[in-house]
Amino acid sequence: MILMITNFIVDEIDAKVLERKKIDSFTANLSVKGAMFDSNTAAIYFVWSVDYAPNCGYIKLAGRAVFAEPKEKLAQMQEEWETNRCLPPGLVGEFTNSINYFCVINSAVILKPMDFLPPLRMQPIVAKED
Repeated sequence: MILMITNFIVDEIDAKVLERKKIDSFTANLSVKGAMFDSNTAAIYFVWSVDYAPNCGYIKLAGRAVFAEPKEKLAQMQEEWETNRCLPPGLVGEFTNSINYFCVINSAVILKPMDFLPPLRMQPIVAKED
């Protein structure tokens, strides 16, 4: 399935340098915190964060992705959310890649004055269907 994400909204940004030293690695995390649905749109609330190791610093963006989809697709998304607290399996990979792209690109501006590189991964995440 192709998602029609019409807007990304960031509600919170948190970033901090904990210690200035060589960054050995980073760990990126994405969690879905909630969803709201109406007749024309869906908003999926997320928290995206990156920890720079060893204990160098972090960045966190919390916000929502807004979807404009046909009513049938929105109903499917809402049913899956209310039943299993997750997105339909066919949408997980695309949602994850879209959020990662948005957050990595926007984090670059925040991370530059902190002297951290954005957490780039060259391979897209592909969700496996069971």
